[in-house]
Amino acid sequence: TASGGTLHFIAPELLIPLASRPDFSNDPNPKTRQTKAADIWALGILFFKFLALKHPFISDQEQPKNITDKMMIHRILNDEPSDLPARFPESMRNLIKRMLLKDPTQRITAQQILNIPEVAARLKKK
Repeated sequence: TASGGTLHFIAPELLIPLASRPDFSNDPNPKTRQTKAADIWALGILFFKFLALKHPFISDQEQPKNITDKMMIHRILNDEPSDLPARFPESMRNLIKRMLLKDPTQRITAQQILNIPEVAARLKKK
C-alpha cells in the first residue's frame, strides 16, 4: 500500500522522501511503500502516547500544535525518542524502544513481539 497517515506516526524511512521536498509537504509519495516495519513504528508511537500521554518526539514543555511538519520530520529523522517513564515495567519500556528504532532492519518484528514471554503468556490465556 502507499504510505499515508498522520505525519506524527510515519516511520523515518518513509519520511526521507518528504524531507527532501522544499515545502515539506506531507502528501504521500506514491513510490514509497508502507512496510510491516513502518506499521510497528506507528504502533510504537501509539503505545507510547497511550502510556506517557505525550508524543515521544515532543517534550513536556512544548505545545504539540506549535510543532511544524518541518520540525517533526527533523526530530523523527535526527533525534532519539523520549524514554517511557520509569513507572512502567522495564520489559514494556524496552519493547517500545525496540519498536521505535530508526533502522527498520533493526526494529522488532511482529513475530518477535509475539515471542516475548509476557505477550505469549497473555495470548495463551485467551
